[in-house]
Amino acid sequence: MSITIPASIRPSIKFNGAYEVIHYAPIAPYSSHLDCYRKTVIPCANLATARTIKRDLNEGRAPAPVAVEPSPLTAEQLGGCLTGGCGYDPAVTWIVTGRVERVHNWATARNLKRNYPAQSEQVFASVLA
Repeated sequence: MSITIPASIRPSIKFNGAYEVIHYAPIAPYSSHLDCYRKTVIPCANLATARTIKRDLNEGRAPAPVAVEPSPLTAEQLGGCLTGGCGYDPAVTWIVTGRVERVHNWATARNLKRNYPAQSEQVFASVLA
């Protein structure tokens, strides 16, 4: 026999005016007579979103949403850079945009080139896709 625990809404402990939907999803039992549940906390920006997610979870219409971590790097940084591009002045040229950025000295330019190496077109296309 499986017990269904309805989703519930509570105020967010991190953000004022935000809410969290608490959902218990069944997982594989340890034995045949024991039900196990995993607690999932879904952050919501407002009460309307929390109510919609709660309703969908309780009616079994939608799976719990999964948060996606955005990349901390911009597309320009993912593409990499090369040193030079501004005559004799120390600079780096970003490959994706072609933007030339002046830097304080050549050591800084080399450090940027080492931290953001130039990617091949195939690698960069797979990152953006």
